[in-house]
Amino acid sequence: MPIQLLGDVLAQYRRRAEHKSLDPSGRPTGRDSRGQLLRRPISSNPEETELTGKEGNKLDERTRAEVTEPAEYRNSYGRRGETWLLVLKVLREIGAPRVAELTGLGRSAVYDVLGGAVPRTDNRQEYERFAVEFARERLELWGLEVPEPTVETFRRYFLEREGRGEARRRCEWCGHALLPRQREDAQFCSNRCRTAAHRSNRPKKPGEAPN
Repeated sequence: MPIQLLGDVLAQYRRRAEHKSLDPSGRPTGRDSRGQLLRRPISSNPEETELTGKEGNKLDERTRAEVTEPAEYRNSYGRRGETWLLVLKVLREIGAPRVAELTGLGRSAVYDVLGGAVPRTDNRQEYERFAVEFARERLELWGLEVPEPTVETFRRYFLEREGRGEARRRCEWCGHALLPRQREDAQFCSNRCRTAAHRSNRPKKPGEAPN
């Protein structure tokens, strides 16, 4: 790589986009942006926050393409929060009857999980798989690109759903959106769903399969 003069570096900054800011109209900055820049809004939550370290960032090796895999130059310490909470949000939108149909599990067991019960490890994997598939199918239906990482898929889905006005209160049983005229403390969209949830919430009999 040829040695750069100070003037070369300064000239590059005139064409460089300021990724941390927006232009006065709220759009990404570019070489033609004029005026006082705005802060770029960032949304996140503990379930989406990846904890990483730079102990071995190997900048020189990465510049020469000697190191390309993130695991070789970055330490990962996992996420701050439990991704199951994101899965649960999607499952509640799908509704207990549909989740039971997709997973092959009993409605009572599924309803318990949607209410906060901890599923078995093997069942949890099934729940997560169907939640991801549901979010990806909706993004494709909206004509959007589907991110590969699971957490990024959920993040994109929730943002798009909110932007489309679909982030509404939902029936605890079937997942359908509650009507605006329904009471603020309403839990179900109909008496039918209330009855189905009541029957599924009965005490389990001895020997009945867990969720």
